[in-house]
Amino acid sequence: MQRRSVLFLSLALVSALVVVSLQAFGDEEMPPAPSPQLDPSAVVPVVPEHQDPAPAPALPAGAVRVRLEVTPKERYAPPPATRAESLRPDGTPWQAWVAAGVGAGFDAAGDVAGACLVAVEHDEGRVLRQAAMAAGVAHVRLGARRVVRGRVVGQNQLPLMGAKVWFGEHDTAGKRREFVVDGEGNYDGQVLVGEGVPFVVSAAGHATSFQTLAVVDPPSACDAVLERACLLEVQLVGAAVAMQDARAFVLPPPGAMATAVSRWPFFVQALTDGYALDANGRVRIDDLPQTGEVAVLVRHPRAPLASPKPVALKGTLVRAQVPTRFEADVLQGVVVDEAGMGRPGVWFCLRFGEAPLPVGRVQRLLPPHLDLLGSCAGVGGDAGEFAVGVRERRRAVLSLRAFGCAGRDLPLDGLAPDRPLVLPTWRGGEPELRVSPPQAGVPWWVDCNLGGGVREGVAADTPFRVSLPHAGRFDIVATTFVGDREVGQKPLADVHATGPVDVDCPRAR
Repeated sequence: MQRRSVLFLSLALVSALVVVSLQAFGDEEMPPAPSPQLDPSAVVPVVPEHQDPAPAPALPAGAVRVRLEVTPKERYAPPPATRAESLRPDGTPWQAWVAAGVGAGFDAAGDVAGACLVAVEHDEGRVLRQAAMAAGVAHVRLGARRVVRGRVVGQNQLPLMGAKVWFGEHDTAGKRREFVVDGEGNYDGQVLVGEGVPFVVSAAGHATSFQTLAVVDPPSACDAVLERACLLEVQLVGAAVAMQDARAFVLPPPGAMATAVSRWPFFVQALTDGYALDANGRVRIDDLPQTGEVAVLVRHPRAPLASPKPVALKGTLVRAQVPTRFEADVLQGVVVDEAGMGRPGVWFCLRFGEAPLPVGRVQRLLPPHLDLLGSCAGVGGDAGEFAVGVRERRRAVLSLRAFGCAGRDLPLDGLAPDRPLVLPTWRGGEPELRVSPPQAGVPWWVDCNLGGGVREGVAADTPFRVSLPHAGRFDIVATTFVGDREVGQKPLADVHATGPVDVDCPRAR
């Protein structure tokens, strides 16, 4: 849709008088019509896009005019359509987002429903709560702090001194706000009242246990019994290539799940991006239960993502070898912001096709984008650097995503190998151009090639505004004329439009 600046009633009257005068005087030469005084209260009807636009009105002699040529070059992916909402007591919102489960992921649709994990940036630190996503919105209510007490024991009912209890809260430094169990197995700690509170209990040599609680006022006792743990050792099998970039994830089995496994906190991996492997391609996960089955997935940016490997948990130690095939062809690059500074922590993925990223794994509050089989994905470094394996350059597309940024899907065929890739901040609002007047105190005109082409009159000292067809990257050329004389031209290459964009045209002289 194109929003048009107004023409004015006096302009219509002047045009009508010109027509009548021409009819009266025949072929006699007429003096130039005076510049119309534009009335901002008049509105010209908008011509629907499927109809041919009305003929452009004739310009007065010596009119100040700007020709605006806009060339779309790329469409950007918007942030997730899902929302998480949490309000302070005064009604102002805390910053909140969906971290795992239904609605998580960079391209999440806005019509989903189910269980999700919401992260809230509370005044006292980050708070995690499980919530119900409905029609793309998840609400979290946080109350005052209340003291929660409980007892933690082992299967033999003996106290587990030193065990830690966590209710999904972090302090302002990002550290978990945990409560340590004493020699009698007891603990107490202050917790924000609310529903969907994650109750996570861990102890050395024992399987971590998780359940979701409602902390009411006054709170009930929160007790836990922990089972003995199985140590899962994951070994990446293949050439030793940048092993520090690999991440391991523990997933639920494809079929029925044992009770002990169902109590394990899969959601924590969404906060840590899984488990880091050491230089030898190995990681040890020491808090899984001794019974049941899980699946192990290893993600490496230079290896196509393969199907998860089933692992049966039994006894105190289980080893899982995960074969990995690394791509010989590697694309290296740097992601920067609009100012050219390296953008840290960008999620990148080399895949085939530019469709929205699928978000399929939502059970057990799992991290998103772990089911992009055949793709190579990872997270960029602190300076924006990345290296990703390439299986077939002809059809490959590099997807770049980061929270608060526009998403880009770039065909490899069109990438310049030595140029940084700009991932612009998402400004929000309707993508539009706002062109400043080329001369103060006079009405002016705009010729624009958007919407099939249009000519509009603009009141003095009033900017011209026109909607862009989508958020994305554009080339813009603004040329200023006085009558038929060209005053100047200003080309703008690779304009990142994720909201309103201000354009300064050459000044009329």
